[in-house]
Amino acid sequence: GLVLVPTFNFDLRDGDVFDVKRTRSISGALANAAIANQRFVRTSHALHSFAVAGGNAPEFARTHDAPGSFDADSPFGALKERKGVLLAFDLPLNDALTFAHFVEQAVGVPYREHIAFNIHHSDANGRVCERRFTAFVKKFGHTNDFTPLDPLLRKAGALSSGTIDGSQWLRVDLAAAYDVIADDIRLNKARSIHRFSGKLWLRDQMKAVLRTFGYRTRRERMAHAARTP
Repeated sequence: GLVLVPTFNFDLRDGDVFDVKRTRSISGALANAAIANQRFVRTSHALHSFAVAGGNAPEFARTHDAPGSFDADSPFGALKERKGVLLAFDLPLNDALTFAHFVEQAVGVPYREHIAFNIHHSDANGRVCERRFTAFVKKFGHTNDFTPLDPLLRKAGALSSGTIDGSQWLRVDLAAAYDVIADDIRLNKARSIHRFSGKLWLRDQMKAVLRTFGYRTRRERMAHAARTP
């Protein structure tokens, strides 16, 4: 089997730098421990990489090198096809289920769009070049809210949770979750995973204007500082 640890840097912007071996992740301490551990091989997508351990980890990293974060041949696609399981500790479903964006792209939703990023990329062998990556990002004013999705996943047997040694855990059967999310998009207009807010739309508009002057939010500044080796 394989173990995949999310080592995301989805806050990168066009023209930023990403080094597969050295760029720290904004996904937390476990992610950065995996990056530093020689038993893990990191996939190369600048925004949505994974640290992978297991018998065929190098092959997995080579073959799942799609330019799009949520393409069919990305690690998210492999998780669906291989019936992967998501385990999260002390992390709510809203922050843990990045896999839902893979379903949104596969089925198609009107509130997201493909955005391309040109990244100064250094691979595992030290080769440096400019690479183009894409992500399926939310349009202004839209956000994901998986709260209504929780009971649907549980009813389908795709989600379980509990407590161990004082920590909350979640377990999601991703293949089963795919069907639940896809049905909600097709039959319920994605109401169980998504909402729109005028307040968020205004905030997103203001951020876009400020970013034209090189502004980064406090969270983005902290993430940028954390990535420095």
